[in-house]
Amino acid sequence: MTRTLSSSSSSSSSSSSSSSITSKSSTSSPPSKLLFLITFFVSLLNPILSIGPALGEVDQIYYGVWVDSDIGYSDTPLLYNSRLQRNASVFHLAQNMPLRPYNYTTGIGGPAPEYLIENTATDAAVFLSVYPDSLTNLTDNDFTTLSHQIMAYQKDFNRTVFLRFAPEMQGRWFPYGQQPVQYVQLWQTMYRSIKSAAPNTIIIWAPNQGYGYPYGQTADITTEDMSVLDTNKNGRLDASDDPYAPYYPGDDYVDWIGLSIYFKQFSHNINQAQPAGFCSDMITGVDTQNRQQNGVDWYNNFCASKPTKACLVAESGSAYHPNDSGPASQLEIQRAWWQDCITNTTFMERYPRLKLHMHFEFEKPEADNGPLNLRDYRLTNKTEVLQSYQADLNNVQDRYLWATYRPITRPIQTVGPGVSAPASLTATVPTLVLQTQRNPVVTGLPTLFGARHSSSTKKRLDVTGTMMIVGITSLMFIGWEGIGRGRRRALMRRREMGENWKL
Repeated sequence: MTRTLSSSSSSSSSSSSSSSITSKSSTSSPPSKLLFLITFFVSLLNPILSIGPALGEVDQIYYGVWVDSDIGYSDTPLLYNSRLQRNASVFHLAQNMPLRPYNYTTGIGGPAPEYLIENTATDAAVFLSVYPDSLTNLTDNDFTTLSHQIMAYQKDFNRTVFLRFAPEMQGRWFPYGQQPVQYVQLWQTMYRSIKSAAPNTIIIWAPNQGYGYPYGQTADITTEDMSVLDTNKNGRLDASDDPYAPYYPGDDYVDWIGLSIYFKQFSHNINQAQPAGFCSDMITGVDTQNRQQNGVDWYNNFCASKPTKACLVAESGSAYHPNDSGPASQLEIQRAWWQDCITNTTFMERYPRLKLHMHFEFEKPEADNGPLNLRDYRLTNKTEVLQSYQADLNNVQDRYLWATYRPITRPIQTVGPGVSAPASLTATVPTLVLQTQRNPVVTGLPTLFGARHSSSTKKRLDVTGTMMIVGITSLMFIGWEGIGRGRRRALMRRREMGENWKL
């Protein structure tokens, strides 16, 4: 614009030269501005378009349970639903890897017994924990076998599958613990293998709570692993090191992110109720006794800052010690737990990325680097505890997603090594698991059918629509500016021609 005005007051030759410069500048300017603005708006749209519900995410919170089906307890998903008088939406199953032969006497080994979930006559999801025997002896065939098994759950039984692979990897209680270098390599191999065959599998990375890390277990750590584990670079693995980051396989290899949370009393053997805010402290790295921010904020680092990942409490509970002393009763201990961590609406609203809560409905002996001690985490085995829990759960029932009834249309196996895998993978694995006759509701993923992530999707579409309107308006502005510039150039040429004619 400045060059155009100056050219009109100069000689015809300089005017012609300036006009040429102006013309070239004007010709090249709009495309460069247009390219810049397009790039700018695409850069804005890309992260927005990538923000959305995680795979399998719904508006509500999945209600999940671990039940103890071992000999001596023989609990089942069906019995749990009957006690609670509600249909849990997720049930936990577990198995080793490689699979061990099924023992018909002890009931140990083989694939996880999915038929126990079939017996509920609901559309509850499978939450499958897989525990590798080591980080070095797994083969491609082991992953193929696991893929077959998951595909059977998804296609033959129309189940959503959450796969929690090699959890609680920061402790030595598992053979793959405190070996981050090989762990991450194996995890990434597993993820690629499962996703290539069963892409709708919701793969969960789930460490143990960071409180107490490294749990007094730091022996036999290799130099290579120590270089990764020693995050504060003081030459040793200690409580000041990050309990999560060294083991994280990367955003491209994770769908959901979980955490184990337990209250086992500060003394580990005297019955006392947990303090209010315990669960909040555990997921944000606050010391539960002195209330200081001493640890890593798991929720902020892995949930709030990762909008395409959903988070969950992968296993949880408060321990009542039947054989030990203490001022608190079982009801007081368990009620303090659920009112803080399960039915607490303030907790739900403060941490909205927690989309699944798995409760550990077990009684089991545990040691925790001390004497063996019997601990009861169950909320439904004692009448007064169950009734109080049901009453509080009623107040937040709409916050949770419950499984719905669907008829059993085939004979269900009641004994044996779980569900047999198909002989081979199908030639083409569909992007979305097709619906079967057992699910008349048309949905995408086979996830607790009919449940939608409507609010999340709506928010995403609203923001995207706004950005598109802004982008279109900007392009229109560029267009009108280009038209105006063209008219100005035409007027300038006429003026120059008039001046030349006078000369």
